[in-house]
Amino acid sequence: MTASFEAPQTFRLLKTDIAAKLSTRSEGGITYIVMADLGDWPDLHIAVTANEGGGLWSREAVALSTIEKIIDGFAAQSFPTKALREATVGRSANNAPFLLAVLKDLGLAQSSSDKHHYYVKAGDWQSFRNELLLQDGPEVTYPEVTSSSSDEEAANIP
Repeated sequence: MTASFEAPQTFRLLKTDIAAKLSTRSEGGITYIVMADLGDWPDLHIAVTANEGGGLWSREAVALSTIEKIIDGFAAQSFPTKALREATVGRSANNAPFLLAVLKDLGLAQSSSDKHHYYVKAGDWQSFRNELLLQDGPEVTYPEVTSSSSDEEAANIP
């Protein structure tokens, strides 16, 4: 389902950015990366690498196809943030909202117009994939292995 945060993998780094948190009361942003597998049929992966305002999260790389399958399970209806909990192996309460904040930043999700704290799929996911997969990027090992690594720390990505 996801790239395990316990077993580092080699990816092609395609994008690094900062997303606004979902709550207007939260401070700081969420730094994230988008990476691609190195296989013949690469999938994109999203990983949160830093949180400016505090709070723990699992630093695993989550396949975009896994996230899309979960969202598509709502059959074009709005979905709650907690729906993305099953996309991650780690159980931090911040995993799902941080993933959703990244999806909003990438233009792949937006707030629902009819339900507060619900979201809908947005944008053209296939075009998004195609655009990013055409980009060159450096190979990185994620998560970076350090002697003090834990599930709830950010990885150091160049």
